[in-house]
Amino acid sequence: MDQLSGVIPESVYAESKPIRKIAREILAGRRDQYSSEEIERVVKQRYFAFESLVPLTRNEEGLLCKEMTDVLRSSVNEGGKLRLFLESDCYVSPKQDDQRQDVYTKDMLRGAKNGYSLHLMTKEEKLVFLEDPMSLEAYWHEGRSISPFAKMGYRHFDDYSISRRLPKMIRQTRAAMGRKDLRVLDLGGGVGLALSDIKKKYPELITYNATRDEEFSHYPSDFHVVAFMERMPLELQGSIDVIFSNMATRYLAYTDLVVQGCVSMLAKGGIMDVFFASERSDNPDENDIERRMKKAHDFLKDMESSRMVELEIKHSYTSCVGGSFKSDDGTLYPAASVFVRKL
Repeated sequence: MDQLSGVIPESVYAESKPIRKIAREILAGRRDQYSSEEIERVVKQRYFAFESLVPLTRNEEGLLCKEMTDVLRSSVNEGGKLRLFLESDCYVSPKQDDQRQDVYTKDMLRGAKNGYSLHLMTKEEKLVFLEDPMSLEAYWHEGRSISPFAKMGYRHFDDYSISRRLPKMIRQTRAAMGRKDLRVLDLGGGVGLALSDIKKKYPELITYNATRDEEFSHYPSDFHVVAFMERMPLELQGSIDVIFSNMATRYLAYTDLVVQGCVSMLAKGGIMDVFFASERSDNPDENDIERRMKKAHDFLKDMESSRMVELEIKHSYTSCVGGSFKSDDGTLYPAASVFVRKL
């Protein structure tokens, strides 16, 4: 197994992150910007060095690669939060009773709360801070903005709508599988807080956190799947018992590829409970988004007709994120809750 790509055990995940290597380079004194070519090499090694469950065209892979290259470059170059934090004089407050901390750049010190005893962070303290998942709750005071350090996936599982359905899903799947150690995958889990919550309740589960955007710190999971949701590793084929997702799918460029990949990942008797939406898709072609949502719908209906899956689709006429949409028959567009059991 390539430790830099695909399915990565917790024991090697943190050390294998490209973002960690980049942070160390910046702290060591690198001042020049990371070029698109440099970042693209990292992206190709990280996200395209393994065989995909579902084949993509060159154009499809190209769009995904460009999107990830732009995201990573904006973080580590001038103006990006990570680079600014590493290169600036930063002052940190003590942890509050709720474990919250505040980090101020020098020009923001006048806005610090009264009574704070602020500490100028050393380079090593910055790395320790970034590696501590509790620091994701810290607030970053810079310029005119105040924002949390965390980006994606920093929500407790009880905040997910699926949290109320999970106990029944686990009971039924365990009965179907005849074992307790189910393999559970969070599709688009981000920093992995929700999956960490699940592991505390069900320590016998084997957890897989599938995420595209890596943060410096993360909550532990048995395995980390560093991949685009459209391009999951082939080694997961037929190996996952439960797949769930909160709202990560709203960013998908190619919903049809994700649906095919999820069904392929499921073991016999496994279930998928995912809400699909599209209002923030990375795909710039609105017509292509709708075509792919319809293709995903047709794929699922064909699987149902062939008695390969049990299927339930509940259309939503109002996005959970905001804004009302019309939903045509025969498509998942723009929002639908999809339940699949693989037969």
